[in-house]
Amino acid sequence: MERRPRRLVIVCLALAPMVGGCGSSETRDPFRPAQAPAGCGVVYVFRGAESPGGAVRVVIHQETAGFLDAGEYLYWVLPPGEAVVRVEERTSAVRLVNVEADGSVFLEVRTATWGDRIAMDEPPIDVGREAVTLLPLGRRRFADADYFIREGDG
Repeated sequence: MERRPRRLVIVCLALAPMVGGCGSSETRDPFRPAQAPAGCGVVYVFRGAESPGGAVRVVIHQETAGFLDAGEYLYWVLPPGEAVVRVEERTSAVRLVNVEADGSVFLEVRTATWGDRIAMDEPPIDVGREAVTLLPLGRRRFADADYFIREGDG
């Protein structure tokens, strides 16, 4: 009787890598396009998997909106107009983006080793969309709902 449970454990251990679910990216939410109300736009901030350093803090209109590790993306639904997006690690980078109604803006964050340099660029929409679809969702400060900034806030 004791041999059977041991054999079952060995079989389960042998099959575990084939089942999946191991690894941090498997436990994160896969890409899902933001569902924005009509007339609002979406800002996506992403970081490639090869980007070194620790988590960067993402700030929108002077409010911490979330944290972004390498190989993740975050998004926010915003009203049309200008939005100030800042990312910080040991240094910071700032972009002023124009959010259009029913549009999307993609911002790519690049870091250097140890976070001593950080940059944020706006790739073409098709390049940004393709990059984001390959990444899991990062840690958002407001996990239960989209991050809305009402007109007049900021």
